[in-house]
Amino acid sequence: MTERHIGVTTALLALLIALDALTIDITLPALPAIGLGLGAGQTAVEISLSAYLLGIAVGQLFQGPASDRFGRKPVLLIGLCLYTFASLSCAAAPSITALIAARFIQGLAASTGQILARAIVRDKFVRDEAARLLSLAMIGLAFAPVIAPLLGAQLTEYFGWRSNFFVLAFYSTFIGFLIWRFLDESNIRPNRQALVPKLIVENYRLIMSSRVFWAYGLCGIAAFSGLFSFLTASPGIFINFLHLSSSQFGQIFALVMVGHMIALLLGARLVQRYGMDRLLGAGAVLAAVAGLTAAGLGWASASSWNPTLIVFTIALPVALFMIAFAIIIPASVAGSMAPFGDKAGAAASLMGFLQFAGAALVATLIALFSDGSHTAMVSAIGAAGVAVLIFWMGLVRPLANGKKQPRSSA
Repeated sequence: MTERHIGVTTALLALLIALDALTIDITLPALPAIGLGLGAGQTAVEISLSAYLLGIAVGQLFQGPASDRFGRKPVLLIGLCLYTFASLSCAAAPSITALIAARFIQGLAASTGQILARAIVRDKFVRDEAARLLSLAMIGLAFAPVIAPLLGAQLTEYFGWRSNFFVLAFYSTFIGFLIWRFLDESNIRPNRQALVPKLIVENYRLIMSSRVFWAYGLCGIAAFSGLFSFLTASPGIFINFLHLSSSQFGQIFALVMVGHMIALLLGARLVQRYGMDRLLGAGAVLAAVAGLTAAGLGWASASSWNPTLIVFTIALPVALFMIAFAIIIPASVAGSMAPFGDKAGAAASLMGFLQFAGAALVATLIALFSDGSHTAMVSAIGAAGVAVLIFWMGLVRPLANGKKQPRSSA
């Protein structure tokens, strides 16, 4: 593969990977406005975001096998068409129930990009090379969380919350055209049996029996749970609880994500220099430190009722957690998929399902049990950071040190 070809593929995957972050982050400043517009409470609005996450989780179970059977490109294009339809349905939703249903379908469609970007990289590269290319492709994920909330806040204030979904429909149509025109098919040996139910179950059973898959995968699952604890709860905390405007929330959110952006931009170079396993270890330590700091400062500031103090005690440690997240995810995904060259789509599907199902569960629990303040959110972030470190020390480090050789099955 030529450098030019690699560059085009990486750019397309960056745009594709950005779709999920854009979908979530552009609508975050609009969540309180959605509640007002549809006559729904904060819990119901947050559950609409959980429905999107659940849609991604469920969709990924089928997108990988479908792409193993029919190829990555056709499945991508179908998924983007469905995403456009779902986004327009969100924009036209007459009630919170209709919005929840449309967001679930939107998640089903968005899972196509999440899962197949990983599978395309795995088709062409292995381990450290795959982690490096994933880091480059995740540049889209780096810029989206910084730009999207600022854009979403402005759209909400000037054009109403429905305009966010019209923008998402346009974006998916645009990248669909680019993929149709410029992306080459990477699955050169389609598996005609990939969609046979018995074979799907057997593939998932074999993948789930792998110690390597779980060792790296659990680190990513825990990191995802910490990320989405912040994503789902922060709009209600900053806008409803602390009475900030949508624009102020967008600015704070963007600042929190600056470190995340820098870490993703440096990720490919860091993998090349230090290796995937050492980098994952560094990310795990940082996630634990940041998570515990967020929980400690968050609980300490809970009795002060000083909005400025609470904002800083949340934003600063969560910004560190986002840096750790940007380090952890490419390494954990590449590591968990490394043994499964012949089942890349299925492995990516299963890992994506576990990551987003865990995130949806944590986000729903926070929505149901939160008192409206920030304590439930920072507690969840602290638990997620500690979990990443435990999984790395107990599972990944023994493999990396050669105490257990990576194998495709237990």
